[in-house]
Amino acid sequence: MFLIIIIKKIGYNLLFCINYINYCPMIKFDFFFKSHLDKFPFLTPNELMIVIPLIKFKSLKKRSLIVKQGQINTHLFWVQDGLFRLYYEENGKEVTFEFGKKSAYLGSLDCLINNKVSTYSIESVTDSKIYFIDYIEFSKKKKTNTNLLNFELEIYKNELYKKMQRTIFKSKSNSIEDLYINLTNEYKDLYHLIPSKQLASYLGITEVSFCRLKKRLLKTKV
Repeated sequence: MFLIIIIKKIGYNLLFCINYINYCPMIKFDFFFKSHLDKFPFLTPNELMIVIPLIKFKSLKKRSLIVKQGQINTHLFWVQDGLFRLYYEENGKEVTFEFGKKSAYLGSLDCLINNKVSTYSIESVTDSKIYFIDYIEFSKKKKTNTNLLNFELEIYKNELYKKMQRTIFKSKSNSIEDLYINLTNEYKDLYHLIPSKQLASYLGITEVSFCRLKKRLLKTKV
């Protein structure tokens, strides 16, 4: 029994089959993921056949850890739906430094590139859905395939660019208020689901100060 997937790219259809029994239990291949693969038009049908079997799918409840500080995790994650936070523990406190939403790539570069334990954790803030691939298995495949290497480089390039833009904005922001407004704009459908404690940590202020900030901004809108 076969599942036929038609992927449209570069003006024509690429038609290929995936063994239903072997692959479908591992990955829920939907139009959302198909549209994502369209962003890599240089991948041939044969190369897609190499990548797709390595990809798995998982639904998560909120507050699920996909990467834990102090441990090695060799998975690269891609968010289909939901919201995640990246944080590290220092002096008994959790410091949130980044969030990841739909279409974001997540993972620990400490583990993936340097084969060291992660210096931070990644946790789902909401119920979420993710695709993930074992980087070690993928690395074996890319050694003899330039396009698979380019596939990896494109992922890193896009994510590093996004992170760089956020870092630059953070460094140029004149106030905590600007940072908070930017966060609410970027995560306008999700930010209200983030606990105040995590938002305060991301902004670098206490929870009490954060509550005052919210009240002040609400008054200015009235």
